[in-house]
Amino acid sequence: MNSIIEKTLNVVANGKGGEGKSTVTAATEDWLCYQDINHALLDCDDNRSLTKMHPQAQPHRIKSTDDIQSLIAKILESNVTVADTPANITSEIMALFSHVQFGTALEAINAKLVILVPVSASDAASFEEVARLVAAIEKGADYVVVKNEKNGSDFAQFEQSIARQSLRAVGASHEIRFPRFEDKLQSELNSRRMSLAQFIGYYWGLQKSDPRGFFNLTFFAQMATKHLKIIFMGLNQIAPILLPTTSVAKIREITSEGIKTTCCQAWEKKQAAKQKENQI
Repeated sequence: MNSIIEKTLNVVANGKGGEGKSTVTAATEDWLCYQDINHALLDCDDNRSLTKMHPQAQPHRIKSTDDIQSLIAKILESNVTVADTPANITSEIMALFSHVQFGTALEAINAKLVILVPVSASDAASFEEVARLVAAIEKGADYVVVKNEKNGSDFAQFEQSIARQSLRAVGASHEIRFPRFEDKLQSELNSRRMSLAQFIGYYWGLQKSDPRGFFNLTFFAQMATKHLKIIFMGLNQIAPILLPTTSVAKIREITSEGIKTTCCQAWEKKQAAKQKENQI
């Protein structure tokens, strides 16, 4: 295969629900905005969890082989595509990859498929779904394990699981971690339907419009900023996996000022989308 990768399709997948797929997808979207990399964002989950955070996400059904083939075709439209997927998707992926050799097709356009696999500590059902997913795709993709620490940071059970063995067998050595969000912070994100970046941008917007509200959210905004910096730094480390070759050279260092700017822009974008929706 040509060593120059021109397109990447990054799919966030785990057949088990509640593993943080939408959170991972939203954070990846915010990181791509930080890096000023043009991309397509797809919400393939019928629950539309991603769209509730990022209204600009394009809805895309993914419940049949034809739908998944259409998703793969999206790689032709953008150099970087990020897609959130629904729970219970493993069977559809297994059916697709049992009939189609995507590796050869992707090589023809100097593209690759990347599967970001969120897992949480001590969740055997999640590990089983990961093993099934890898068994279906095998070496037809690059893999990134996203260790979601929402249930703790001890992943010893995962490291000893069949899922981890399956990932090692296909050469998957890349991983990042998503720190656990404080309960109150997670509640704020859920109730406001915001990503971390949008919440931080919302906070900075209160500085002039609502100083008391700004003060009240200071602790949670600082925690959110700390978490987002960890996530962005992790994504920077795996940029060569997620991005086309020419984009990797443009990756910027993660700075506090850069995060603030990106977060304010994310909040402004969400507000603009909401205003547009209200006018319809």
